[in-house]
Amino acid sequence: MDKKNVTLNKPRRIGKGEPGYGKKKFAVYVKNDRGNVVRVTFGDPNMEIKRDNPARRKNFRARHSCDDNVGPKWKARYWSCKMWEGGKSVTDYTSSTIHRKFIEYINNQT
Repeated sequence: MDKKNVTLNKPRRIGKGEPGYGKKKFAVYVKNDRGNVVRVTFGDPNMEIKRDNPARRKNFRARHSCDDNVGPKWKARYWSCKMWEGGKSVTDYTSSTIHRKFIEYINNQT
């Protein structure tokens, strides 16, 4: 993928055939401290994010010091902590605006 034509700061699931498939679950393109576009991969592909359970979310966020200092955007810890925030679903972070509007449209039809 050409790093000049990527969407920055938008996490997405790693698809089959992409580099990192099977090793990590999510990828995001960000600019690092030098201004270069870098790809950050994070998340275990064999585990489900069970962030809807308040006890699990609290434990994860405490274990990774998410409330203290999550670090810069070009680190996996930043994005993992962001995924485990309350109030938003993982789909809100990973899906495109068009996909979200389509889901809202379908939900409003019923």
